[in-house]
Amino acid sequence: MDLERLEKIANDATEGPWSYAFRTTGDGTQWAVFDKDDVAIASNNDGMVEDARHFSNFDPPTVLALIDRVKNLEIELRKAQVKVLLEVESVLEKDGHEYF
Repeated sequence: MDLERLEKIANDATEGPWSYAFRTTGDGTQWAVFDKDDVAIASNNDGMVEDARHFSNFDPPTVLALIDRVKNLEIELRKAQVKVLLEVESVLEKDGHEYF
């Protein structure tokens, strides 16, 4: 997963949060996803209700929060891996073995 690419896409998208609703605009277009200012950003004319629901729930703030969470978990994982390796090295050195 390319987190940097997803982060750029989320940052470049219409600011959220987004909402999901069925409305008919003045020109007769049915809209399903609206931005924070209640401006229509995705149409439901093609019967793509599931996609509209997905879009509205995965708005840029949500995606960016998920990316931050993944990045933080990756950092914590690396720290835990280093800690385990250092503990293994310490045990092996006590037994007279070299780790590397």
